[in-house]
Amino acid sequence: MAEPSHLIQHDINQEVDAALNLSHQLSHHLQQLRRLNQLSYPTPLQFDYGNDGDPNHGDINFAGHTSKDGSAFTSVERYASTSLLNSAIQCVDFLEQYLESIINYSWEDDDDNYNDVVQSQQRVTEVLHGIVILREYIARCSLLQSKYNPRPSSDIHYGVSVKNDDYNYANCDYEDGGVGVEETDDICDHFLSWAIAAKRAGLIEDCIQAHLCRMNIEPRWKQLDAVRLLGVVDNKPVDKVGEERRGCIIEIEEVPTKGMFETVPHQVLPADKDGFPSLPTQNPSMNAILLGKRVHGIFHSAGYNYWNCRRMLVDVLSSPDEELSPNRWNRIYSANSFFEHRHEAFHAFYETKTAMNRVGSGESDEPDRVLAGLYLFGISLERTRVSSAIGEENTITLIDAGLVRNHPADATYLVSEVQIYPLDTGIFEWRTEEEASSSNNRVYCMTDWSMESLRSPRNAAMTIGYDSLELLALTSGKDIFSPTTGGDHATSRVLDLCCGCGIQGIFAAKRSSSWSNPSVRTELLAMDVNTRAVRFAMANACLNSLVASDEHGSNSFKYSSVEADVYEPVGGISDVDRSSRQIGRFDYILCNPPFVAVPIAKNVAGMAPALYAVGGGRDGMNVLRCILEQCFDVLADGINRQLLMVTELPNIETSCALLSSMLPSTARVRVAYIEDDVETTDDYAKEREVEAGFDIATRDWNPSSNQIVNRALALITISRAITSGMNLFCFRTELESEIVPASATTDEEDQFLTHDGIHFVRKHLL
Repeated sequence: MAEPSHLIQHDINQEVDAALNLSHQLSHHLQQLRRLNQLSYPTPLQFDYGNDGDPNHGDINFAGHTSKDGSAFTSVERYASTSLLNSAIQCVDFLEQYLESIINYSWEDDDDNYNDVVQSQQRVTEVLHGIVILREYIARCSLLQSKYNPRPSSDIHYGVSVKNDDYNYANCDYEDGGVGVEETDDICDHFLSWAIAAKRAGLIEDCIQAHLCRMNIEPRWKQLDAVRLLGVVDNKPVDKVGEERRGCIIEIEEVPTKGMFETVPHQVLPADKDGFPSLPTQNPSMNAILLGKRVHGIFHSAGYNYWNCRRMLVDVLSSPDEELSPNRWNRIYSANSFFEHRHEAFHAFYETKTAMNRVGSGESDEPDRVLAGLYLFGISLERTRVSSAIGEENTITLIDAGLVRNHPADATYLVSEVQIYPLDTGIFEWRTEEEASSSNNRVYCMTDWSMESLRSPRNAAMTIGYDSLELLALTSGKDIFSPTTGGDHATSRVLDLCCGCGIQGIFAAKRSSSWSNPSVRTELLAMDVNTRAVRFAMANACLNSLVASDEHGSNSFKYSSVEADVYEPVGGISDVDRSSRQIGRFDYILCNPPFVAVPIAKNVAGMAPALYAVGGGRDGMNVLRCILEQCFDVLADGINRQLLMVTELPNIETSCALLSSMLPSTARVRVAYIEDDVETTDDYAKEREVEAGFDIATRDWNPSSNQIVNRALALITISRAITSGMNLFCFRTELESEIVPASATTDEEDQFLTHDGIHFVRKHLL
């Protein structure tokens, strides 16, 4: 007979209390372990395997050994015994599973169970802090045992899995006598688990300390994972955050305010003579505008462009250049692709005799390779190496612009604050590489790194993935700034909605002949709910010279960025006709909106996967509904006006009907998707949960009562029509004339970026 549920719950609470009690006990042991980790000994400490000779029955015995300061350690086995270590591992696994069970996951926007959330918050906090203590204990024990335990690391199972974005250096050569490479990787994984747990619990000092320990154990992480330490206010160094500063308050800067991100107040005025409204925009300072021009000049002079960077990526992957040429294989790499291969790039910079490795040769690096190392691969490089390649004056300019800073833990290195992705406005037109590389029309776009820093992931300016590039390829099929009316008052307005870093509108403006035509009044408005993203969009406009200034310091704001909730600027008026009255009407709307079908942890703010996740609704499409239901209020009259969008859609075979249900009866909807990109609900759920940091092995995932059968990334155009129309176009890769070899398709969702894919979407959607 099954036990009553209240008894089962009572037993679980008892087990949780026992696990938390162990964490409290180990918190006192940690004071001793921290000291032991920092000391060196004249002879290796040995393990006492017990009288029976069984290594599984003994504890660490430090008796008789002394530190450099002469203090003796007796009976320390009670602080770091194998039995305590195994107990800590079991407890942390149990608490992680329990945490999943008590977090209030919600699919809806409204909070009907507010009281339950408040009541569970204290318990959640206790569990989160208990996990942090246990993770630190496991990490420090593993380090201590690796130094002084003669047994192979395989004899002790620590129960911490290797993180997806970490690299195993087991094949690298090390000097004899040191800790084994595989064991070092395992130890680093323990410290990373501690750092992640601390960040989730909001214990930033512990998170920093864990990363510093990891970087001291394996110096490679100091250069490969410096991004994890970004975000401290005023770029203060964190290398002194240790035991003497435990409990100190570390301030994190969520919104950049200096250098190219510096803004000035903007006075909201009535609409001008052409009817263009005045909005509460983020306007750049004169210093930001001038820095943008100087940085663009540095990048251009250094040859920092997409084609050179692509060649570097091919080099570090040890693949023949011609095999991945866009002329032969139609291959375009996203910004994510470069960062995902940062380990191979680091190896090429420091450990192989390639053109990228000039260490110790007395030669200066090529400027474009150094910039790619910093801004694409995310590798922290020696300041002397950077200055030697691009010049000290240019290095100072990049620092002043807020694009690079001293390494938080080692001031002899520089680390990039942002990822900067170089593009060519003709990249989707399939010119020869020689023609493209000689082009002067470069676009540079700054984003946050895909790796989480000390900042909240909810505020990140998302990196440029294949979804962004596919929308760029579609919109590049026409000049969306070309005015629909001529004469003396030719105007053209484009809205970059859910703009993120602003790449969609900026790229369209840079390739448009109308943007620089003085006889055409053009305007580009970028809007996003994320304040950090709005700052990035304006900084990118400065970097690409879309914001002009005259000698008197007044700005010509053809480009504006506004913090807004979909179409409504934050702080603006609100009435029935608020959208058209506040922002006016546009000839084109570009949009890469969030599609969120992930449950939100309402009582643990740190576990929400992104800012836009709050408001996704049961099927994750609430944001999309708001966009579509109001788009014709903002889109100008005429059948040539369009909304161009890339997003994920559920139940792709019936997606046209779904979209049409959100639109007026006169809307024409066209959708294109890739057949091979369709995923089942289960596959989609697992991917989203991994991205959100949830444990998919311990909890069922069912978003909408099995109403979502599959999903797919889709390109969409919506326009006015005399009569409604719906068209669904499926791109089948087996019909392609150009088959890409397996070695060239290590990344997903890029088939719309092949020659055939681009032709397909432009033909059917534009």
